[in-house]
Amino acid sequence: MFSKVGNDLYLSRGDTGVLSININSSYLMGENDRVLFTIKDGATPKIIRVLTPVANTAMVEFTNEMTKNLPVKDYRYDIRILLNAVLDEHGFPTDGTVINTHFKPALFRLLETVGDI
Repeated sequence: MFSKVGNDLYLSRGDTGVLSININSSYLMGENDRVLFTIKDGATPKIIRVLTPVANTAMVEFTNEMTKNLPVKDYRYDIRILLNAVLDEHGFPTDGTVINTHFKPALFRLLETVGDI
């Protein structure tokens, strides 16, 4: 089960889902710009996704592998925009300009899975 209530996200551990992030801006994001989606436990990142936006929209795909081994609990997620990103050989940013966004950190609640199919 995946759901979004306001800005809060709820996902059953090991389940799948897709979150669409729309960047409402007068700036049209370019081919070297990235959206950084991070789920943190306190200050410790647990999941980091570097997303390539298309027409100012980025998609986060939650896979089984992302959460199946994480403890069931409340985390926080954050969305940042990186302009002119320089990526390493693994696709993680090493340089670029981080801009402030209207996205505030919000709840990411990982729920226990009730049953398996």
